[in-house]
Amino acid sequence: MPTLPKITLALAAAGLMSLGPATPVTAQKLTNDMTCAEAKAQYERTGRVTTRSRGGQILPIYGGVPVKDRFRLSCDPSQRKFNKSVVTSDKRLCVIAVRCI
Repeated sequence: MPTLPKITLALAAAGLMSLGPATPVTAQKLTNDMTCAEAKAQYERTGRVTTRSRGGQILPIYGGVPVKDRFRLSCDPSQRKFNKSVVTSDKRLCVIAVRCI
């Protein structure tokens, strides 16, 4: 019965396809609702966070290296290191990343 696994796989694939397109992941928690430590941890885990600006815009923050790795970052001589800060529930300026500009 070597065809049985193929039939089972085909039925499983058909069942998954009948579910329709994948639904988007739920909205990411804003840094404004996190502590600074939580925002840093999320940035270290995912390489990005989402924050609300003072003007109310929702902004993705990505690029650079997590602040804990700032000493590993090597910039070109014409560049300097720039801290990327976000607002968190416990700090007005929480540095989460460093990048070269």
